[in-house]
Amino acid sequence: EGTRAVARFNLPTGLAADTVSTDILVADYGSHHVRRLTPAGRVNTWLGTGASGHAPGLLTTAVLQGPRAFALSATGEVYITEFDGCRIRYVTAGGTVSTLAGKDPTDCTYAVGAGTAAGFSGPVGIGLFAGFLVVGEVGTHIVRKVNIADGDAQVRTGTGSAGFLDGPPGIATFYGLRDFAVAGDGTTYLSDIHNRAIRKLDTSDMTTTLAGSGLSGSTDHVIGVAATFVNPHGLTIDSDGYLFVADHSGHDIRMIAP
Repeated sequence: EGTRAVARFNLPTGLAADTVSTDILVADYGSHHVRRLTPAGRVNTWLGTGASGHAPGLLTTAVLQGPRAFALSATGEVYITEFDGCRIRYVTAGGTVSTLAGKDPTDCTYAVGAGTAAGFSGPVGIGLFAGFLVVGEVGTHIVRKVNIADGDAQVRTGTGSAGFLDGPPGIATFYGLRDFAVAGDGTTYLSDIHNRAIRKLDTSDMTTTLAGSGLSGSTDHVIGVAATFVNPHGLTIDSDGYLFVADHSGHDIRMIAP
């Protein structure tokens, strides 16, 4: 911990801007912590003890298992995907940590259901809109829909098989889901790394390919599937609808105009 010159991280993976505090939340995957980066450049541990596990509790006593990504509510609640723990953790605005959905003890077997009856296989990207989380699974290539009221986790789209097909639920396929970005109208953008594409999931659950042909490259200034990526990972969307893509192995930050 400390100022930005002395602070150290251990495999940081997810970032989220906290509009309540103006801090940046950092998922420090390797240390099983959530850290906060203040506007002044100071890094503080916000959640986790450094041990790997799933104990609930307060911010200083709760234990995480491989935190990967965040979804934040407008009123200060935080939802966290645990890649190693195969759970969705919930942090109240008051700082109480619990499991919203996912098996206890740790079991990364896929299952629909509510709370601890739900099973996730490598949960990664996460977003929040209108009382539901959208969660991507690496192990099943499925996008899940989780009710934040009761932790009920169902399939939103994807067949369970790897592929590169657009269409409605039961038809659309993915291969290597990573990060999500949710626009103000509920449209969800997904990085699909092995298909080298950015996919678009609308509020009717129709999946289309926004950009990327499936070929490896860095083709710019073209429309949609004429664009190429190498390994698209991180996503964020600004208030004007511009989507930014971190192309991991392409060593680029790409921008997609609305």
